[in-house]
Amino acid sequence: AYSMERIGDLLYVGGSFTRVGVNQFANNVAAYNIKTQQWEMLNAGLDGTVRRIQKFNGLIYVGGEFSSGSGVELPQVAVWEKGRWHRPHIEKVSN
Repeated sequence: AYSMERIGDLLYVGGSFTRVGVNQFANNVAAYNIKTQQWEMLNAGLDGTVRRIQKFNGLIYVGGEFSSGSGVELPQVAVWEKGRWHRPHIEKVSN
């Protein structure tokens, strides 16, 4: 694993892998439930290496060498929100 981030009972793990636990399929990102001691899949994962996981405003942001997840183009940055991968919400800042 290249990166991990804990939120409550979930430990999010990112890297370059296709399986976690005992032969559970997971593409480069998954969450381990510390309470139940079970792996949780984050949809079909991401199509490339996850280098960084960071919690921000209650959401999980990931960065790395991937281009898509959940059927959405996600060039190198994605956010896990409401059970799907999304592009980050970027607000324009004016001076």
